[in-house]
Formats: sequence, structure tokens, C-alpha cells
Amino acid sequence: MISFFSNIISAIVAVVTTIFTVDVPVQTPLVSLTPVAEVRQTNNPTPIPINAILCNGTYYTHCKDNQKFVCPKTGEAYCETPLKNSPASVAADTLVCNGKEWSKCPEGYNFYCPVKGDAQCMPQASVSANPQVDASAKNQVYVQQVEKLLQQEIDKQNSWYEEYLRKQTEIDEKLKPINEEERRITEQYLAECIQFITGQKVLDCNRLALRLNELESEASRISGIYPERATLPKTPTPRYQQWRFDTVPGGMSGTMWSPNSTTRYRWSCMNPYSCTLTSY
Repeated sequence: MISFFSNIISAIVAVVTTIFTVDVPVQTPLVSLTPVAEVRQTNNPTPIPINAILCNGTYYTHCKDNQKFVCPKTGEAYCETPLKNSPASVAADTLVCNGKEWSKCPEGYNFYCPVKGDAQCMPQASVSANPQVDASAKNQVYVQQVEKLLQQEIDKQNSWYEEYLRKQTEIDEKLKPINEEERRITEQYLAECIQFITGQKVLDCNRLALRLNELESEASRISGIYPERATLPKTPTPRYQQWRFDTVPGGMSGTMWSPNSTTRYRWSCMNPYSCTLTSY
């Protein structure tokens, strides 16, 4: 009898197990990528692979057609295969950068994933069989990036110069009536008060001298309403085409000089997409 009830219970358990069993999607392992080249700041430029993807300072090749490229905020990039037994949330052959999906770059461009912000397709440096020509082409890429930084600095300086002109014009307009009255009173004082005077004339000349002092104080006050004006540029900054570029051996750093050599910047590049500009 006990054996009979045991068999019935086993059968019921088997039926319940069959009813409530659910197929759980199984995710395939992530595929590690082998870095093509690591970006280093040296005097010898790092060769840039063709159609490479730059992620967290390292170049990678593209993933297989059925995989998506994922660039995390830190660490190494990897290829991810869509889940089995379930529709993929991200289409294959997709690049993921900073939480957004991107399509591949066209031929002749490298995919660049910055630390934050949107991804970019950056043009590749031209490739030549002649090493000297190839190095010159890469140097030109660095110079082009630095020229963009210099143009941004020039635009900023010229915007400050325009601010100086606006404030100086406002001050000049406020000073016009004061300067006119000061000129008129000075002429009157010189005509009437420099010779020997007595009586009422002395009082009149004293009033003129007092008014001149008041006008001078008012002019000084108006001239100082924008103290930051003293730090603003007084002349426009020349276009970057007029600057002189000096490049150190290796082509990844150098110096830029303004036409009159009064302003200079040091520039350096870790790679064609990451350059800095420092005034000194």
C-alpha cells in the first residue's frame, strides 16, 4: 500500500514540474577583444590601424557581424553576442558608446568613443609606402587638430576684445558731458582767475575750482565702473593662419607664436583626437 501511494505522489510531482518548467534564455559568453594598439604619449607617434575603434585609450578591431561592440566607461572593450531564445534588444553589428548605440563609421574613418559625450567618426591619416610621407601626413593631422584648438582660443580672445569695446564705448559716452563741462570751466578759469583778483571775483573763482574738482572725481568714478576692463585684451587677436607653428621631432608637440611674438602657446597631442593647448 505504501508503495502504491509513493508511486502516485511521484507521478503528481512529475506533472507539476512539467507544467511550471520555463525555458530560461542562456546568454553566450562575452568575447574578449585583442587590442590593436595602445595610445601612449611618446615622441614616436603610435601607428593608427585602419578602420579601428578607439575606446579608453586603446584601439580595437571591429566585432564579428553577429556581435555588438561595447565600450564601457572604464576598462577594456568587448564584443557581446545577442541572447539565445529571445529577440536581441540591440541589433548585431552595432557599436555601444557611453550608453548609446551607433552604427559603424564609413570607409576611411575611425570610430572614436570619448570618456563622455557622443561618439565621433574621425578621418584616418593617409597611408603611404614612403615612411617620410606617411609621417608628414600624420603630423598634418595633429596640426589640424591644434589649429582647431587655437581657433577656439582666438574666438574667445576676440569675444573678450568685443566686450572691452562695448564697455569702453559706454564709459566714453558717459564722460562726454563731463569732459565738455570741464573744458568750458577750465577756459573760463584761465581767462578770469589767473591774474590778481579781489572781492566777489575771488569767490567766483573758488567756485569754479571746486566744480573742476567735482568733475574730476566724477570722471574718475565713471572710468572705474568696469574694473575687469583692465584685464581684457585691447586689440583683436590675429587669425590662426598668421601664427607660426614650431613642431618638435616626432610631430606630436610644439609651440605656436602670434605674428608679433607677444603671445605663444605650447601644444601636445596624445593621439590625433586628443590635443591640448597651454599659454605660457
